[in-house]
Amino acid sequence: MYMLLSSLSLSEILFASNISPLMLYALIRNGANISIAGCFTQYFFFGSFGSAESFTLSAMSCDRFLAICKPLHYRLITGPKMCLRLILICWSLAFLVASIPLSFIKTLHFCGTNIIDHIFCDFTPLIKMACTDTSIFETVVSLLSSVVTLLPCLIIIATYSFIIRTICRIPSSKGKEKAFSTCSSHLGVVSVYYSTMVIAYVVPPGHLLVENKVLSLLYTVINPFVNPFIYTLRNQEIKGVIIQYKKEILNYF
Repeated sequence: MYMLLSSLSLSEILFASNISPLMLYALIRNGANISIAGCFTQYFFFGSFGSAESFTLSAMSCDRFLAICKPLHYRLITGPKMCLRLILICWSLAFLVASIPLSFIKTLHFCGTNIIDHIFCDFTPLIKMACTDTSIFETVVSLLSSVVTLLPCLIIIATYSFIIRTICRIPSSKGKEKAFSTCSSHLGVVSVYYSTMVIAYVVPPGHLLVENKVLSLLYTVINPFVNPFIYTLRNQEIKGVIIQYKKEILNYF
């Protein structure tokens, strides 16, 4: 689980670092310049790191499934080598998926305005600047977005249906509470992440441009900021530190 958490943390750090600096600079200066190569590079890494996060979240749900539904086989199945292979597969698929729409975008002919009406170089605002027909590209990207978002989401739903069924069979209430607590953080992150990603990318592009800006702000800035708190609040030591600081603040006032 900690190996998968490390992979998730790395994808979120790279994901936010790819978007946030230029976005903040553009907000401060009321606009920013970026080269065509820089825009394509930002888009490629945005898709790669976002896909890696999605695949890692689905791998984490499989890990929770084995830990709760197959506890006696957990150590045998999920060894360090197996986890490393799983992480490498997630990242390899992520880079592969991101390279396909980039190859399409590079073939487009851009003309007219060179202003990107978005907070970063994303697919929808880029194809808005194209002079050629982009209907085929939009269909392909929608299918890829479904693979990146809906397929992992279905895997998570399937694994958690087995997890919930197994937890309901646990006779003691304490055992049920402990089992649910191991999944609460992951469920919180999954709910926030996929709800925004599905709306932003599975919906046909170009119809919710203004709404996509708000959603993009959520999953590029807010989610990476909130997720560490969601996971660390289950840590007893961090809870103790928060309670201690709370007592000291109350005593001070």
